[in-house]
Amino acid sequence: MHAALDYRARRLCAALDARADTGADAALLARLGPASAGLLRWWCSHATCRMRVDNFNAVQRQALLHVLLAHEVLRSDDPGLLFRRACDPSTLGNETCIADAAHHCLRLAPGSGLRWVLQALLVWRWANAFDATLAQADADTRPTLRLRVIAATPDLRRRLHAAILGTDCDGPGAGDDAPRGIEGSSLLRHARLFLPPALRAPFHAWLLAQARGAGGLRIVDGRDAAPQAPRTLWCLIEERASEACTSEARTMEARAIGDDAHVPDDTGPPPRLRIDLQWSTETGAHAGGDAALVDVPLAQAIRRGACKLPALESVDTAGLPLPAKPPRRPGLRPRLSRAHRRLLAAGLAALRQREAAFAALDAARRPHLLVICATPLLMRAARRWLIDAGLDDDAIAFADEARADGPSATTRARIAGPQASLCDARICVVAILRSHRDDATPRAAGFAAVAGAPLLWPEPDFVDLRSDNVERAALRRPPRHLIDVLSIVDDPRCRDAHASLPHLVDTSAVPATDDLFAASLREDAAAFDITVPAPCDEAAGMPADMGLDGRPERLSDLPRRILRGRHALPVAKSVYAHAPCSALDSGLRRALLECAEADPAIDSHCLLDPRRHGIRFREAWLAHAPRASAPDPRGWPDALVRTADRIYLVELQPFCPIGPQPPGPAERALLRWLRQLDARPPDQRGHRRWCRAAVPAPLFWSWKRSGGALSALLSMLADTTAHPPQRED
Repeated sequence: MHAALDYRARRLCAALDARADTGADAALLARLGPASAGLLRWWCSHATCRMRVDNFNAVQRQALLHVLLAHEVLRSDDPGLLFRRACDPSTLGNETCIADAAHHCLRLAPGSGLRWVLQALLVWRWANAFDATLAQADADTRPTLRLRVIAATPDLRRRLHAAILGTDCDGPGAGDDAPRGIEGSSLLRHARLFLPPALRAPFHAWLLAQARGAGGLRIVDGRDAAPQAPRTLWCLIEERASEACTSEARTMEARAIGDDAHVPDDTGPPPRLRIDLQWSTETGAHAGGDAALVDVPLAQAIRRGACKLPALESVDTAGLPLPAKPPRRPGLRPRLSRAHRRLLAAGLAALRQREAAFAALDAARRPHLLVICATPLLMRAARRWLIDAGLDDDAIAFADEARADGPSATTRARIAGPQASLCDARICVVAILRSHRDDATPRAAGFAAVAGAPLLWPEPDFVDLRSDNVERAALRRPPRHLIDVLSIVDDPRCRDAHASLPHLVDTSAVPATDDLFAASLREDAAAFDITVPAPCDEAAGMPADMGLDGRPERLSDLPRRILRGRHALPVAKSVYAHAPCSALDSGLRRALLECAEADPAIDSHCLLDPRRHGIRFREAWLAHAPRASAPDPRGWPDALVRTADRIYLVELQPFCPIGPQPPGPAERALLRWLRQLDARPPDQRGHRRWCRAAVPAPLFWSWKRSGGALSALLSMLADTTAHPPQRED
């Protein structure tokens, strides 16, 4: 079933990115509701993902695609029926929707982002309820939606409550004061990922109502639940909007968490939808469990770049004993053995190997060390050793003293017991101290390895770097860098607990960040800065010339860019001292920069980062695309070039068009914006005329070989395509 759903999901993604809605895949896409289709395009289409920093990783995207595919396209929760319909869409019936009491299950590796999947599913159910409400002309604009999220433990409930509503459900700020912290909600902080622009204002209003206790969202926990495997972390239940919470729904709450929870005797109507979110085991085998729509164990999540790559560090403990039984040490003063001191020294060295390089890229992402030991005596001794090694006392935290939202920014080391988890993305080194060969710590070490760790550098800029390390690990080679590499420091005599990990001989000479560096603004950046006005008709209630924070958007609003040394070029006419040169465009961008640097008629230039430059402009661009078609990336500029009288929006095209191409919706929006910008006062457009210049690569190379100036080429291309007649459909 998983293979069949994967194949059909890939076909569905192809339909999302297709220019024309034709063929069998488009027919399947048409079975999605308008709200679900709009969300899938915003979450998964290539056009939107390439213009956004925050994106779902491959595992999260697979889980979301499988849920929407099963629930709205194939319209079943039966594994056999899903397999047949995914293999042969002609077997699909004429049913308009899935039956009530639908039950889906998702199993993902710990650390791969299960909570973000839950938040996206919450947005999905809200968007469908909101769309159904808008379809009723005489209905209230607020969606009538009853949702319950059941957490396995009170701690998970508190963390989820803070992530969704921005406040701790049991702490100050909850209840009537909750709206003061609603802006801290993960859903609002990452709204550019979870919500298309048109849905952000109504969702904010709905979420505000939930924080005030006036909505239908409840977040509860199963306090009486017994641990089970696979463990259900969260259960999302949607009730019928017209019915109150029934005893049957409460029964399903108990069953969703554990078999030992109290089950009432009376019965009632089942809920409309239930989705279980569970941890996947290392093998992916779950005896007695329901068939899951997706089951991604840790090894697969690592290969797909959703978790850190675990690497077993080499530590020399030859000649140092590891007792077979717990030692009986007289006295109360904690003391570490020589083997423990070597393990801690290796862990601290791995931490310091990363610290300076990571902080140079981003000071907020300093790496952390997790020390796992079973006994309080070892915990106190490890803390004393770390202080003697140079760590400040306030930089070391015990697990039971850490806040629920993780260690503070000053914490560099955590000392925890065998049940510690790696939920903090800043943990990059794990040191395991064993008191003897048969203690509980080997199980803790195995848990630390299989639990995975979330990515510290999840941005698209680091995808290729992670892929390179994963390929090298498969060949038993050391990594090229330590970006999103989790170092496991353990006694070499206990390597059986890490049989699935790559055994690295030595990583002491591995550079922490390879040739990555942060390219900052140059001192005289103001002389080369360019203001990017927002489109007039897409400002969504904000002043036309203002950005997201009330100021005009400028190139200098992005103070630093992380570049690779081998793919960077020093420049003198840009706000940055270095410009990125992609290795995948046959040198086109590098040649464009060299021509701009050599042309005396060009005052300033900048290759745009489509994910970070002109955020307001880009979102207005994508929001203009019709809901029934994929966003059209044509026309989005790859670079800005400024001369004495013009600012060119340069679009690089890989080939020369055979004939005149009709402009897409986004391209028409750009041309309409250029006409509106020309009508503004000169001070609002930089006292220059803004023009679009589409540069075909063959024409550029021919022009360069002839010795022509880049400014002349841009002027010619802009004059030939300046403001053609446009349809306003």
